[in-house]
Amino acid sequence: MEQRPIAFIPARGGSRRVKNKNLVDLGGRPLLAHTIDTARDSGVFGDVFVNSDSGEILDAAARFGGIPDSRPAHLAADEVRIIHVLQEFIERRSIQPQTVIGILLVTCPLRHLEDIRKAYALFGEKENKVPVASVTPFERPIEVAQRMTEDNRLTPVFSEEYLRTTRSQDHETAFWYNGAIIFNTAGQLVEQDTLIGHAPIAYQMPFERSFDIDHDFQVRVVELFFKEHGRGDQ
Repeated sequence: MEQRPIAFIPARGGSRRVKNKNLVDLGGRPLLAHTIDTARDSGVFGDVFVNSDSGEILDAAARFGGIPDSRPAHLAADEVRIIHVLQEFIERRSIQPQTVIGILLVTCPLRHLEDIRKAYALFGEKENKVPVASVTPFERPIEVAQRMTEDNRLTPVFSEEYLRTTRSQDHETAFWYNGAIIFNTAGQLVEQDTLIGHAPIAYQMPFERSFDIDHDFQVRVVELFFKEHGRGDQ
């Protein structure tokens, strides 16, 4: 019987902008619980691990159906990259190279069950197991981006393209990794320098499901969205 993928949910205890962000109340449940729920309800994963340096978060993970995984103290700092946390997890747990891991960030609670299922199906289409990462289009072309100088003046980031045209339809659509879903094998993840890897397959999600909470007001926006539409996982 083929081993089911495992879910890896990184949930560090500290937060710069939103205090105790991973446990902030969202519709009567901590933010963390929504990602655990979606992972479990998708039917894709066997085990759902929540990795954290915080005892409070690990307790909440167990309470809402996740498997608590204690993060070493040296990987708890704000500047530590998730790929390094994940690599330590794989090594410490002796995860086999062929094991498929789904990485789900807590701050993206509007992903659907179908997003996880479709991204996993996309991952399974390639025999060589090319990584899959969820993305969403930038609202505006990156070619019209401006940078601010030390004296508070604006100047184009891409001067040549900006001078050529500022019309959106004259530029290619660019995408950003939205934090919702990554699928990859443990063996490939331990060899990578970045979380999404080299040239992953894109699973495109709409902007309204790609909300990545980083400020207090965004918590309230997502809460209103839940009240209007439900959790969005049917």
